[in-house]
Amino acid sequence: MTLRVNKGVMESELTQSQSRLRDLEDRLKDAEISVLDAQFRLENPPPPPPPAPRAKPPEKWPKRHAVQPGETLRSIASKYYGNPNLWERIYQANEKNIFRGLPREGSVLEIPPPVR
Repeated sequence: MTLRVNKGVMESELTQSQSRLRDLEDRLKDAEISVLDAQFRLENPPPPPPPAPRAKPPEKWPKRHAVQPGETLRSIASKYYGNPNLWERIYQANEKNIFRGLPREGSVLEIPPPVR
């Protein structure tokens, strides 16, 4: 009877030891994978991020504009300011080159900076 009890205890301890062994083997595999992953990352670092785009330098104002045939103050304001209703800024800066509300062809106008 004692032999059977000892055999049962030994089998139980063997089963527990085998279970711990499998657990330790799994943990060892995970550790080996972690080491391999770390080695790979050390040997193959990710590429550096692309450089940030450079900021555009601020536009230089005032600008100069040679008047072409058919241009109006509104068309010039639209070209430089994106808004034809700002034609009065160009008019005020260039009254001597404006005749009857139209810029003289061939004249060079000073385009003042847009209102901010």
